[in-house]
Amino acid sequence: MKIIFTYKKHRAINDYIKKLPALLIKDHGRKKRYQAQQIKTTAQRYGLNIDHICYAMALFCSPRNFNIYHQNAGESCDYDAMRGEIANRYFDGRSDFQNSEAYISMTHTADSGAFDSGIDSSSGD
Repeated sequence: MKIIFTYKKHRAINDYIKKLPALLIKDHGRKKRYQAQQIKTTAQRYGLNIDHICYAMALFCSPRNFNIYHQNAGESCDYDAMRGEIANRYFDGRSDFQNSEAYISMTHTADSGAFDSGIDSSSGD
């Protein structure tokens, strides 16, 4: 059962990395970061798995917005731990990845499992 859960989680995170940036731009314009509710609403609108939406929020929210959202929802998600997990699996352990910018062009490299990003850091939180 844990294997299925892990598979579904990784598949959801892959979708957040590959699909969600363009969808967020479509719905909310280009921004450095998005509000947690914007991320959840966009994911729902386009049929992405929201069972692991906290990971999408860790990718595209500021730490402050992430924490406020989860505190208000009565949930205990750990921004740093989730970003660390994403970094280890998708960015060769680089926890300084700047995937919070939704217009990043992500391309997966089959041999390393890492992503290459083209980053433009205009507009903020």
